[in-house]
Amino acid sequence: MVPLLDVHVVVEDEPAADRTPETRLVTAPDFVIVGAQRGGTTSLHAYLRAHPDIKTPAKKELHFLTDRFERGPEWYIGQFPAVVPCGTLVGEATPYALFHPCAPLRLHNVAPEARVIALLRNPVDRAYSHYLHERARGHEALSFEDAVRAERERLTGLEAQLASGNLTVSEAHKRASYLARGRYARQLERWLAIFPRDRLLVLRSEDLYADPETVTRRVTDFLGLPPLQGIAFSAHNATAGAPMHSATRELLAREFAQDNAQLEKILGWTDPWA
Repeated sequence: MVPLLDVHVVVEDEPAADRTPETRLVTAPDFVIVGAQRGGTTSLHAYLRAHPDIKTPAKKELHFLTDRFERGPEWYIGQFPAVVPCGTLVGEATPYALFHPCAPLRLHNVAPEARVIALLRNPVDRAYSHYLHERARGHEALSFEDAVRAERERLTGLEAQLASGNLTVSEAHKRASYLARGRYARQLERWLAIFPRDRLLVLRSEDLYADPETVTRRVTDFLGLPPLQGIAFSAHNATAGAPMHSATRELLAREFAQDNAQLEKILGWTDPWA
């Protein structure tokens, strides 16, 4: 089994004929969109794929940092183009990575210079959208309120087992984490313990929804690329459903209040979802 945390990539030289002075070998991703799930990552990924100076794998979510780690770093790097023009960046999006306890160190071990992008959505709205997503795919039979009440028991011990390597994949950790995934402060602290602050761009999902062109420009600026022009900034992967009960919304707003306050301290935000 591939060790969980200590992975370094050795890339053999490609034949010189595969390269020109205007191209470079790809040995690691330049950026990863790590989350949050149901926070606009599909839309942002689609916008960036349209950029002439960005190349991504055909599949949006590679999950090497999460569920497919045992496939090895060579498999991961092999999902990207082997050679790209100089000035072109390669990257991917795996929204589960923000929440997975091993993802920050796994990414650092294969791509220590990577830039990390996170979209954070109002955790109450994110939780309900996550629930609707799982319900629509047949993975959730409970009502939203019952699923929230069951979450603690469903997730007990899973993060520790994943972090220790005693568990390599957990569908419950991925699918039933409606509230846990919205506790962003702890997740960002885990990433900031590995990557310097200037390598991590954190954005509000609501800003992307309201003004996708401006927010995408912030991303391309962060990546050192010219702005994206000439595309339609339409939404992707939206999930419709009945509205959340108002009493449930009020309860969850109180549930997330302390974590949101900690998030404000970390990021310097003020009332991000007031």
